[in-house]
Amino acid sequence: KIYTFHGPIIEEQVFSNKSNNKILLTKILYKFYLNYFHILHFNTNYVKNSVQKEYPFTKKYNNYTSEILVNDQVFKNKYKNLFKQKLYENKLTVLIPRRLVKRTGVLNFIKSINILPLSLQNNFKFLITGDGPEKNNIIESIKDNDNFIFLVCLLIQ
Repeated sequence: KIYTFHGPIIEEQVFSNKSNNKILLTKILYKFYLNYFHILHFNTNYVKNSVQKEYPFTKKYNNYTSEILVNDQVFKNKYKNLFKQKLYENKLTVLIPRRLVKRTGVLNFIKSINILPLSLQNNFKFLITGDGPEKNNIIESIKDNDNFIFLVCLLIQ
């Protein structure tokens, strides 16, 4: 049995303004819940280090670190026509594949770009993919800016 961590649990709760009681309850529940798993999987080294800092007992588990939700090769294969057609000629294309939570800063990044002069913004095309509690806020914040495109989440099989 494998359990996958996509981000630090406690840190995300702090960013979501959860109460200290809920955070304490989460710590206790994860201690028991993870007893049912043999291997812990982490999407990135950052996630692994963060989770092991929040839950030191997880260091005792067999673990595996590999990005599986957003894989650049799968993305390129799925959207190969987008890259072949050069839809964004003379623009620097920036892919933003992130979990859409406060911690990852995607909404703050968009707000920062949106205050730049249009003459500068128009040099870029930003492709955003991901999912999370901030998804609707992000879609709303880019709807009037043609330099941003939200791509539907990829399901990698």
